Amino acid sequence: MTRRRIRSTTAVAAILLAGSALAGCGGGDEPSGTDNPAAKKGAGEGPVKDPTEATTVTFFSWIGNSPEMKKTVADFEKLHPNIDIKLQNVPADSAAQVLTTRIAGNNPPDVAFVNASDTADYAARGALVDLTDYIGRSEVVKPDDYVEAFKTFVTYEDKMWGLPIDGETTGLFYRTDMFEAAGIEEAPKTWEEFEAAAAALTDPAKNQYGYELFASEAAYYWYPWLYQAGGDLLSEDGEILFT
Repeated sequence: MTRRRIRSTTAVAAILLAGSALAGCGGGDEPSGTDNPAAKKGAGEGPVKDPTEATTVTFFSWIGNSPEMKKTVADFEKLHPNIDIKLQNVPADSAAQVLTTRIAGNNPPDVAFVNASDTADYAARGALVDLTDYIGRSEVVKPDDYVEAFKTFVTYEDKMWGLPIDGETTGLFYRTDMFEAAGIEEAPKTWEEFEAAAAALTDPAKNQYGYELFASEAAYYWYPWLYQAGGDLLSEDGEILFT
């Protein structure tokens, strides 16, 4: 049985605040969250107007070299001729460290492509702009257009701190030819059937195993089993339930 990935990086686009400090980066006197005046500039009525003068916006990500992102930027600049998007590309495996260092050095990008799991942490430390009012004024961006699960990626203390760009899911696929060769007539529907099918498909001599997890991401792909069994890692109040 083969588990194939149908996953893309779960990420959001977030606007960063200059002068913010993350834990361990020094500078504990910066206001955070909605206490930061820069986070309240979206208040007003009607859509935010385009700048009347040439404006450059830096976009930090690990996807800037993709044809899709380049086309998105080109399309955006056609719609907003006074805005020039400067893509700042960084390897995905070092992006979080580089971004943290830049924030600590008071040199953050204007917009960053970040992992969803980091959004609340950045927001709690005052590194992001609260987009709630901006979104409320927009004629294009509507919170209800997002899948609820993806919207939670950018929500912290009932406010939106970014926009979901992509989401992810995991799926369990199986090889019908290998099932037939092993005499398995249909896909398993219970834990017992799953275990039996995996055992029947396992042949170490052929370096073939009924089910496997990528070693580097084993924990991530193990979580669905925990959730399916009714468990969770944390309680609603943050208490650790499983270690």
